[in-house]
Amino acid sequence: MKIKLMKTSKRYRLFFLFLTFFFLILAFNAQSQSVKDKSVRPYPKEAESLFLRANQAFKSKEWDQSLYMYEQLAEEFPAITAAQVGIGLSAAKLENFPLALEAFHQVVELMPNATGVQGELADVYRKIQRFDQAEKWYLKAIKGTKSKAPVAWYIGLGLLETERGNHDKAVQHYIMAINLHPTSTVAYHNLGTILIKLNRFDEADDYFDAALELDSNMASALFGKGQVCSKRRNFVAARDYYLRAIELSPEIPNFHHSLAQVFFRLNNHKEGQTHLAAYKRNKAKLHFNEGRQMIMKSDWNGALVRLQKAEETDPTYTDTKRYLAYVKMNLGDYDSAKKGYEYVLGIDPGDYLSLYYLGMTEIALGQLKSAEQSFLRVIKLVPEYQDCYLELGDLRRKTGDLTGAESAYTMGISQNGSWAPGYLWRGRLRYENDDLEGAEEDFRTSIRLAPTIAAPQYSLACLLVRKGEDLNQALKWSKSAVTLESAPEYQSLLASIYFRQGKFQLAKAEIEHAYQKDPENPDIVAWRNRIYQQLNKNK
Repeated sequence: MKIKLMKTSKRYRLFFLFLTFFFLILAFNAQSQSVKDKSVRPYPKEAESLFLRANQAFKSKEWDQSLYMYEQLAEEFPAITAAQVGIGLSAAKLENFPLALEAFHQVVELMPNATGVQGELADVYRKIQRFDQAEKWYLKAIKGTKSKAPVAWYIGLGLLETERGNHDKAVQHYIMAINLHPTSTVAYHNLGTILIKLNRFDEADDYFDAALELDSNMASALFGKGQVCSKRRNFVAARDYYLRAIELSPEIPNFHHSLAQVFFRLNNHKEGQTHLAAYKRNKAKLHFNEGRQMIMKSDWNGALVRLQKAEETDPTYTDTKRYLAYVKMNLGDYDSAKKGYEYVLGIDPGDYLSLYYLGMTEIALGQLKSAEQSFLRVIKLVPEYQDCYLELGDLRRKTGDLTGAESAYTMGISQNGSWAPGYLWRGRLRYENDDLEGAEEDFRTSIRLAPTIAAPQYSLACLLVRKGEDLNQALKWSKSAVTLESAPEYQSLLASIYFRQGKFQLAKAEIEHAYQKDPENPDIVAWRNRIYQQLNKNK
């Protein structure tokens, strides 16, 4: 089987990132000139604060956040070149390669000698397999730094030549990397791997030994020695090296695959099948983890493709079935989602999350009785799972079982007396049933438990307006709700209270805010018309 070249080691990537962030700091402090070379001018403290927070988010691998902050910095302070570098680095981590290329190109246009950015630009071009451009920028960056170029750039050149099939050129780049960076285990490893492809087994073995002298626990180097032994048909020695590699890195699929082939050669079919299964499971996990990343980005179609690959690789991996059902549910394929959840529950009847989402899928299919039973089973399994009480209550409301709905919310509250959403939803149900005293008590309890949430304050304000006893109290809670969350319906309620108090200009201001956000809302339109009619009468 083909040997996959190892990417740059974490040690060297961290070293290179350190250099890059050193460049970022220099750029922030010293590159405050515009493209027209205007005089250096200081930036506000908020720019420095945002820059440092963006850097910290990047270091913490919160790349969505770092990208957002770097983009904000670039928009507000376009002369800060470091913001574009941050955009490029964050976008590259998120595999948004077009954005990364755009950002890095902007930087090298402004700073033609920024070798660190040239190297990052080359990395991105290599990842999207535009090898001519990658080679151009690697060589430009290396030329700019001469003998001080990071080993990662030589490794990048070796990787792209390998992809091109130019193994001899790849060898030259790795030898150069070793000459300039004799402690680079990655360079020794990748050179050994290429030499195996060239059938230069003795040399390959020597380079793997050199890597192991630097790092005796380098699993990929042990695997490489196993590959050499296998090529020489010394399967016992190959087995031993593969076992040592797996002991250090049991999650690498190819380690298990190669070991399985060796066991089959040694007529040990039981162990061969065991490691073949481990290969499939670990390969499936790679696809599965990629699918989970897509789910986090709400890329449902991308997640579907990756999870289907995981399922094809290892049909026995239950986690894949569970997540596939979730993705299909979000794509609207409810029949397939239901079958997926039922399959998972057939294997693990105690999987309450699959049971919960089965209920949600049954609602989408109009199977409301089945959904109710699914939610009740969840509550029996995990009585502290509060979301299920909300869904059960909402389901019963839709079917007209208002007593059952209130019972669902009350069950949830009995499990957790500080469950603010339960009080809110029970209060709303009581409000609809004209139990204003019970509703007011629930709303006030919800406010006490969650004082920074707008919804219960808005609900209490609505109730007080309906009772008509104390508009000042209604005004207090309505203003507080709008301060916490400027939702159009909240602003419309505040406008209606001002109107009732005869404060028509204040009412006009609030209803205009609401109307701008939701001009199609019939209640907002009606209140707007009413307020303007009153203002016209007063003229």
